[in-house]
Amino acid sequence: MFAAAGYGTPAGFGERPALLIVDVNYQFCGDRREPILQAIERWRNACGEAAWDAVDVIARLAPAFRARGLPVIYTTGAGRSDGWDRGGWQWKNARNAERPPPLPDGLDPNSIVSEIAPLPQDI
Repeated sequence: MFAAAGYGTPAGFGERPALLIVDVNYQFCGDRREPILQAIERWRNACGEAAWDAVDVIARLAPAFRARGLPVIYTTGAGRSDGWDRGGWQWKNARNAERPPPLPDGLDPNSIVSEIAPLPQDI
């Protein structure tokens, strides 16, 4: 159906590629490499070892982009203190009523993991 509609044509990387690093923060990675079920005991959205596999790849990609003068762009979330912007997430997760355990070393869940932290020239 997609092909019939004209979608799926390879686009390549274009003339000005960028590396976009989306939500590779403690909330989704946890604070260390560990099996996913252990990770979500402390960081309920953690992706476990798969997240840290991705961090390893990003740690090699980001310097390669910077060396070529290409942009490295990060995103991470921050919500309102009253939770208004959480939308359906409030009722989609049975653990929302739980009080989360204290975060390790006072880490901000929305901080990019230190192994790939943005440099001053990054966006």
